[in-house]
Amino acid sequence: MRLAEDFPITIKKSIGDYTDFKVVAYRLPMPLILLLQAITSLIVLRNTAFQDEALYLFAGRQVILNWFGKAPYLEPYGLYFSGYPFFYPVIGGALDFLDGLEAARLFSLLCMLIVTVCVYRMTAQFFERQSALVAAFLFACEGSVLFLGRLATYDALCFCLFALAALLALRASKATSAQSCLALGPLLMFAVAAKYAGLLFVPTILALLALWSWKHKGLEEMLVRLGIALFSLVASGFIAYFSIDKQVLVGLSVTTTNRVGDGATAAMVIGHIATMEGLFFGLALLGLLFCRGRRLLGLLLFGSALLVPIYHTYKGELISLDKHLAFSMFFLAPLAGFTLASLARWGWKRVGRFSWGIALAFCLLTLSLGLQQARNLYSVWPASTQLTTFLYTRVQDNSGNYLAEDYDVLRYYLKDKTAPWQWSSLDYFVYTDKEKKVLSGEAAYQAAIQEGYFSLIEFSYGYHTPLAMQLTQTLNASKHYDLIAKIPIHTSYGSGYYWVWSKHGG
Repeated sequence: MRLAEDFPITIKKSIGDYTDFKVVAYRLPMPLILLLQAITSLIVLRNTAFQDEALYLFAGRQVILNWFGKAPYLEPYGLYFSGYPFFYPVIGGALDFLDGLEAARLFSLLCMLIVTVCVYRMTAQFFERQSALVAAFLFACEGSVLFLGRLATYDALCFCLFALAALLALRASKATSAQSCLALGPLLMFAVAAKYAGLLFVPTILALLALWSWKHKGLEEMLVRLGIALFSLVASGFIAYFSIDKQVLVGLSVTTTNRVGDGATAAMVIGHIATMEGLFFGLALLGLLFCRGRRLLGLLLFGSALLVPIYHTYKGELISLDKHLAFSMFFLAPLAGFTLASLARWGWKRVGRFSWGIALAFCLLTLSLGLQQARNLYSVWPASTQLTTFLYTRVQDNSGNYLAEDYDVLRYYLKDKTAPWQWSSLDYFVYTDKEKKVLSGEAAYQAAIQEGYFSLIEFSYGYHTPLAMQLTQTLNASKHYDLIAKIPIHTSYGSGYYWVWSKHGG
């Protein structure tokens, strides 16, 4: 990447001639923006594994071990994973084998850095390089973007593949040959495989291809290129359908297309979106007024940014909203960057280079805001170091049964000390009591506790508070268990404890 492209400073040969607004020495080049994004994520965002991270990395390890014939796995991941179980989890599991959780998180950071570059390249094509630099900076500093860069889940890989698909669509639109459109279908299919929610943005990529082809090649060539891309997408879809484990169709329905919300009201969802990205939506809306000659492009970008808010408002769901808002930012950033650059150019004629100082100050304000948001998001779950350290000497491989509310985290961190079958969660449980009666749900947990089935029990009264409270009453009434630990925890929501019970003699 040439410095001249990313740090353009127009200096005329006449000494002292600085009348052009492009003479702004403090404009950050792309490498510095990427460095800022990376350092900010690595230094500021630190915590133990989130439950989703633990689940995907653990599953990936199990799949890899199964492929090498070292350990079977019985868990039906395809039924409840929100992405193809044999794609990202395998990548994450392989990285976890190499260097643990941090290696998987570095992969997510790399993906998000690539997305930032794509934002810059896209905006430069839509508008100009000044807007592109501002857009890249705003995107890199947004809270959800920073958050995804330190989260070892499907999202960063899906995001990266869609950003590359958007860039490919723009390049294919102007290419001499239409053959490059054939690559669009497989790339989009891989993005959807990484995370099924990516289906929401497939029409946007195709619309972007159509619009840019129409602009640069005319109506007839646009129809040809769009037709090739659609053929490629359909063909890729058929190949994927006949290749995948059909179990994932249930997972696709349960986690994405027919997902049940968490009961959040429309006001709650919209209010949260306004808090996280209201500023960027406002800038993007203002950008629609400035891009008169590119109004259709602006409407496509702004409309695509609304897809996530509409989906989550319709579903009444706050879960995953913070992660998905990064996708909205991908479409808002070009318009927001164009708005700030346009205002700075307008101000240049009136107050000189001081207008660019105001723009820079605004960018730094968004960095501060994004950092605070990312910190809060990264503190939603409690650190589990004390808990896993406490349990490490109390669990045994292939001996004992453990019930844990923080099931995914504990079986991930204690994977070298225990076998997967030893762990039970509060999500689902089947138990055969001493009278050979098969029980499920709360009745199964209560019977198992009353009969002393579990060696250790851990509750944190988080996601499963009602069930955990019921089972606590059963524990208190039982003669089999003693409370052996009350470990303090702190999150952005408040403070609490990990509660650990042990069976007598355990």
